[in-house]
Amino acid sequence: GRCPYFFPYFFPYYFSYFELPRNGTLENLEHWYYFDYQNVRFITLNSNPPYDNEIQQAWLDALLLETERRDDLDFVLLQLHHPAESELWLEGESAFSKSVNLKLGEFSAKSGKPSVALSGHTHGYSRGHDPENPLTMLINGSIGGATDNWGEFKQRDYLNYVISKDEHGWCLVQVTIGPTATMSFKRYSFGKDGNVKDQGVVDQFILRRHNSTPETPTLNLAQASIESSPYHEEQGDSHLTTQWQASTTMTMDKIFWNRINHAYNEYGGTFTQQQQNLTNLSLPEIAGSAELKIFFVRARYRDSALGYSDWSTPLKIELKR
Repeated sequence: GRCPYFFPYFFPYYFSYFELPRNGTLENLEHWYYFDYQNVRFITLNSNPPYDNEIQQAWLDALLLETERRDDLDFVLLQLHHPAESELWLEGESAFSKSVNLKLGEFSAKSGKPSVALSGHTHGYSRGHDPENPLTMLINGSIGGATDNWGEFKQRDYLNYVISKDEHGWCLVQVTIGPTATMSFKRYSFGKDGNVKDQGVVDQFILRRHNSTPETPTLNLAQASIESSPYHEEQGDSHLTTQWQASTTMTMDKIFWNRINHAYNEYGGTFTQQQQNLTNLSLPEIAGSAELKIFFVRARYRDSALGYSDWSTPLKIELKR
C-alpha cells in the first residue's frame, strides 16, 4: 500500500519484528535480500530513498548474474514498494523501479527465465508486460487503506498494461517444478471502498519456463485490409498480442510504422475487447503509408505466457495512386 517515502524512525520497529535474510550488502543488511523457494528466487529491494542507490543496484546486478547460471532456478519474483508505472496513481511512480525493470527484462531475455516485478504503493491492482521480454509488472495493493479510485489522481492508460482495477484484493502465486515448470497468478478482488466483499478471481495468468511459442502467422491482402492466419499455440495459452510493422523495404530494415495490439484492455472501469485487432489490419491505419506506392507489412503473435512467434514473411502492398 501507499506510505511516506522515508520514515527512518520506523525502521527499528520493523527490524525488531522481522527476522530477514542477511545476504544483502553488508552495510545495509536486511534492507535488500533474497531467498529461494523450490524453483523460484524471491528478491526483495528497498525502493525508499536514500537506499535507492548504486550500491543496491550493483548488488542486484551480481545476484541476477548468479541467478542466470543456476539451473535449478526457473523464475524470479522481485518485490519492492514503489512501482515503475502506475495507471491509477502517476505520482507514485519510481525512477529506481524503472531501472530495476530494465535489469529484469535484460535478465529474462538473456536467461530465458521469466521474471515478475511485484510492487505496492498504489492501492489497487495492475498488470502489464514488457513489450519485448518475458517480464511481468504487477501492482498488488492489498486490503488496507482507501483505494486509489478512477478520476481521483493523475492517471494514464499505459500501452503495455492490460488491466487495472481500483479495488482491494490479494494474489495467489503457485509454482510447479520439472521440465514443464510454471508460475501462475490469481488475483482475488475484495471490492471497493464502502462495498468490501469477496468477489473471487478477477485476473489470472501463467508463466512457463519452457514456453512453446505460437505458430508464425501468414498474411494475405483482402481488399483494403490485411488478414492474418488463425492463432495457434500447442500449450493452450491464449492470444495476448499482435505486433504489426511496416517498412519501405522487404528486408524490413526501414521500419516507418509499428503497432502493438493487445487482446483486451481494462482501464478506467471499462473493459475493452480488442480481439478483432489481432488478426485484421486496415491499410488506412498504417500511418505514413499514404504517399507510398509500395511498402511491406509483417506481424508476429504473442501468447499469454509471453512467448513471441517468428515474424511472418513480409507482405508486399502495392497501391495504385
